[in-house]
Amino acid sequence: MILGALVYDPSLVNGFLAWLNPDWGLSGDMIIRLPVILTLFTSIILLITTLGFHDIDAQSESALDEPESVGTSLLDPFRQILAAGRWTFNHRFVLFVILAALALDSVGRQFAVLASEYYRLIDIPVSWFGFIGAGMSLVGIVNARFSRYLVGNHSPMFNFLTLSSILITGLLGLCFAIPYYGVLFAIGAFAMMGMVQFQSSYYINKEVDSAHRATVLSFKGLALNLGLGFASFLYTSYVVFLRAQAEGASSEEVLRDGIFIDALRGFPVYFLFLFAVFLLLGWAFMKPRKAIFEKR
Repeated sequence: MILGALVYDPSLVNGFLAWLNPDWGLSGDMIIRLPVILTLFTSIILLITTLGFHDIDAQSESALDEPESVGTSLLDPFRQILAAGRWTFNHRFVLFVILAALALDSVGRQFAVLASEYYRLIDIPVSWFGFIGAGMSLVGIVNARFSRYLVGNHSPMFNFLTLSSILITGLLGLCFAIPYYGVLFAIGAFAMMGMVQFQSSYYINKEVDSAHRATVLSFKGLALNLGLGFASFLYTSYVVFLRAQAEGASSEEVLRDGIFIDALRGFPVYFLFLFAVFLLLGWAFMKPRKAIFEKR
């Protein structure tokens, strides 16, 4: 993470090359491609490593004697997803957990996608992006302890409201785009994502039997990805709308920064909308309601 940010900084890369040899240097277009090239090399190493994996679990003779058609094996995952969907809908507390995670995670992850643009906007040097990302990862140690305390001492609804408060505070602070110190508000979005993963997995592992657990967890992952996809679509549409309204009003750089700040102001509004919809759905469909107000 740190190396990726360092090689993305043109002045740092060309300064290092000039130190090695005054005649060496890279164009801006090539430097932009360096993180992608490094990712490709890393992927090749990982591919070579994974090709060396093998299954150490011995299969029973009976399993080997029962051939399975290719069509059946390909359709099995989809059947399991449908079965998990039906099971989840009939177990309203698990559905409550997945929907709560979707509401929180979709907004937080959408900001995480745009974090580097936000750091640039608040005047943080590109070479520091990796260090900030590493710092956010270290915050996860505190998040795990805090999440363990929440699930062990409070109800699911209390925990949802706590995470919602952390997220909305961070989103409101991001709207001001405070130079340098604005990065503190980004902690709320990143920290909340880790706590959502911890707490949602905790409740699902506790409530779902082993026969359905893996599929329900996969169903949760699918739901969160769909939530992120929808949030990304709304963000892109909103940016296109803002650009159409402000086209030609100022220079491209000023226009880009202004549109980004205006788009950031839509994040709290979108989350509050999801928050209200979630509470209404929970009140209407959660049976019994006391399940979300009791410590699990």
